[in-house]
Amino acid sequence: MIIKIGRNATLEVHLYPDSAARAAAGAKLDRTHLIDANAEQTIERERTLIENVNVIGLLTSINGHQRERVSDALMAGPPSAPKP
Repeated sequence: MIIKIGRNATLEVHLYPDSAARAAAGAKLDRTHLIDANAEQTIERERTLIENVNVIGLLTSINGHQRERVSDALMAGPPSAPKP
């Protein structure tokens, strides 16, 4: 799924049935032009890689605040089970 965010950013979201499937898919990524959400971007304008439980997000944005907000949202993870 690709989501347009604002005027210039896009978020590519990949959902997997479980964390093992996500990890297997993540191992196949070419990480040479990807950076962690906490890393500073360079002049090469790398895409931001966000991984959590069963989600891989690839964010194309040069806005640091936007990168942080999207990363925080994806890192929140699935909802907790209801308490009995």
